[in-house]
Amino acid sequence: MDLPDTMRAHLPALRELAARAVEGGVRDVVLCGMGGSSLAPEVLATVFGAAAGHPELHVVDTTDPRSVRAVTAALDAAATLVVVASKSGSTIETDALRAHFTAWLRAAGRAPAAHLIAITDADSELHRRAVREDWRACFLNPADVGGRYAALSLFGLVPAALLGIDVGRFLDAAAAEAATCAPGAPHFPPEAVKLGASLGALAGLGVDKLTLRASPSLACFGDWVEQLVAESTGKAGPSGPVGILPVVGEAGGVPLAPDRFVVTLERCGEPSPADPPERVPHVRVRVRDAYELAGLFWRFEMATALAAAVMDIEPFDQPDVASAKAATGAVLASGDDPGPAGAADDLVTAVDAVPGDGYVALLSYLPRGAEGDAAVRELAAAVGRRTGRPVTVGVGPRYLHSTGQLHKGGPATGVFVLLEGADPSGTAEDLAIPGRPFTFGRLFCAQAEGDVRTLRARGRPLVRLRAGSDVAAAVRGWTARLAGDRLPL
Repeated sequence: MDLPDTMRAHLPALRELAARAVEGGVRDVVLCGMGGSSLAPEVLATVFGAAAGHPELHVVDTTDPRSVRAVTAALDAAATLVVVASKSGSTIETDALRAHFTAWLRAAGRAPAAHLIAITDADSELHRRAVREDWRACFLNPADVGGRYAALSLFGLVPAALLGIDVGRFLDAAAAEAATCAPGAPHFPPEAVKLGASLGALAGLGVDKLTLRASPSLACFGDWVEQLVAESTGKAGPSGPVGILPVVGEAGGVPLAPDRFVVTLERCGEPSPADPPERVPHVRVRVRDAYELAGLFWRFEMATALAAAVMDIEPFDQPDVASAKAATGAVLASGDDPGPAGAADDLVTAVDAVPGDGYVALLSYLPRGAEGDAAVRELAAAVGRRTGRPVTVGVGPRYLHSTGQLHKGGPATGVFVLLEGADPSGTAEDLAIPGRPFTFGRLFCAQAEGDVRTLRARGRPLVRLRAGSDVAAAVRGWTARLAGDRLPL
């Protein structure tokens, strides 16, 4: 709550960091992080972009060796900084990426420490490493700020400064929003309180599908809200599991059932989604200027914590996230191969069994690419049209740090469809992780297998589909099968 004020003490260091980067000819910044360490920076990079003369920001929140290779190949080591962001300092994905980019810098003839920046908590493993190796900078975040509530902390402000965002003005916008909730503020109740009360009270009435719609430039904000809300509310309540399911980027044509609450983010001057039918609870938020995002970060964080209070749950823990991490470790230790995959008919059977108050979650470990990503969106739309229920799309492994908590700790109303491509481990596409006995490809596949095991252990219905070399064609085949067209797969 106090970050808009307390972070001002860091403004001189943030401005110096940005100025040195520009003066040194830095053209690219790679941010290695997961969940709360990466989603807010991704929003800032998408909405603001890089100011003139400032470097581009590339968020890397995956262990897919194909994606890591693609990002690395586009960089010039001499003109690149690497930001390693991890609250705990020991996140397995982030540490693997740190090791990779450190080795890459060294192989390019650079002194890695001169290119590395840490954002972490005091006395974490990452903090100790940064001090020991004399990194370019190490920013220590307040330890009592959880990752998903850290958008206005150094986890958001360091990348913001490097992008050339006026960080002082950004904090001013957040402070203006915070002031609406201060004692004695006029116009009570403020927007954050109304939103939080609505989220919590509606969830108690079974209206627990938060559907986020947005103008084009604000669509990425939904990914940040998704993690914030899902991880804060999807857990055991006093009378059993509860949770608010964020539905982001949903295709048109899916009916809005009585369990929907729609929030529309409208950017002035851009096309805006139409209002839902009058029977559907709806809030419209208008954004005139990109800097107002700071206020929205604060508003949604406050609203989510308030919603959790109404639901009588703890918003600041994630008790079920560790189970998937432990399962991944077990797979890596055992050397087990991925389990068997199902067929298109299994997909049809699974989604047709979604309960009337349920949802379908597509968990994609497919190789990223424009054509394949579009095919997954088409599949999601087909599932929504067939079932009339909300469909979410999670990209693995990043969703493990986002909706993964709700999948396992929230109500058992989800049907899960895990999508995989060919196993990259041990192929020419794979990539070693310096200092680790496993590769990126092996870690990537182990994370998928670990989540399958964890979901099934919780009794969640799950079907696993595996594409061949032509990912887009395989996904389109599954989509056609849902529409009743039996194609040879």
